[in-house]
Amino acid sequence: MDWQKGKAERLERNFTFITDIAVTKNNIVQLAEGGRTRWKIENETFNTLKNRGYNLEHNYGHGEKNLTHNFIMSMFLAFFVDQIQEISCYTFKKLVEKFKQKSSLWSSLTSAIEWVPLSSWDQFYYLLYYREMPPETG
Repeated sequence: MDWQKGKAERLERNFTFITDIAVTKNNIVQLAEGGRTRWKIENETFNTLKNRGYNLEHNYGHGEKNLTHNFIMSMFLAFFVDQIQEISCYTFKKLVEKFKQKSSLWSSLTSAIEWVPLSSWDQFYYLLYYREMPPETG
């Protein structure tokens, strides 16, 4: 099925999807929007993994089969944890906003985790955000 979307002043784009669902006039728009959404999610995910600090490279597809699989799975796991953090942890979300690029955040995380003894991730994120030790609680 082909689906076209665009405005008169913008370049029109065509997207093609494959489905095993019977296409009817009642479901064609919903199927096309679903296919486009899936493509958008996949494309944005891989763009993020390649260009936003995770350093996914084409060369992960070369070399020993199990090593390649482990690299990719580790990267997906890190991405998944980050997505959960961005949704559920206010402090992490503020850190992402402050650092603007996740690669800068990762660099600070790596440096700080080596030398700062903290008992929770909240304390750790507090330190990174405010650049001072968190207040004592207890």
